[in-house]
Amino acid sequence: MSVSTCMPVGTPDSSPLPLSRIAAAPLPELLASVHGKVVDGPDLPGVGGGMIERAGRVVFAMRPQQPAEERELLVRQLLAHREGYSRDEVLAAFAAL
Repeated sequence: MSVSTCMPVGTPDSSPLPLSRIAAAPLPELLASVHGKVVDGPDLPGVGGGMIERAGRVVFAMRPQQPAEERELLVRQLLAHREGYSRDEVLAAFAAL
């Protein structure tokens, strides 16, 4: 049996974070809004990072030696995906910055 810790996007009790906010808000503020944190994860070839939701928290596991800019971009992309935005929407939002 699977239990979700967040409401599906678009339900009356939850609405997705605006993509413009995901793309531009200061990362600490963005993480606080989803009860999120970034931790060092395994250093696997070809894997930039991942995201897991547990007990109402969102944990982003990133490669330990990953450059800060790359890490931040990946966190924002993973969060946008979690919120239900398509790949094309995400690419357009980040290209506009």
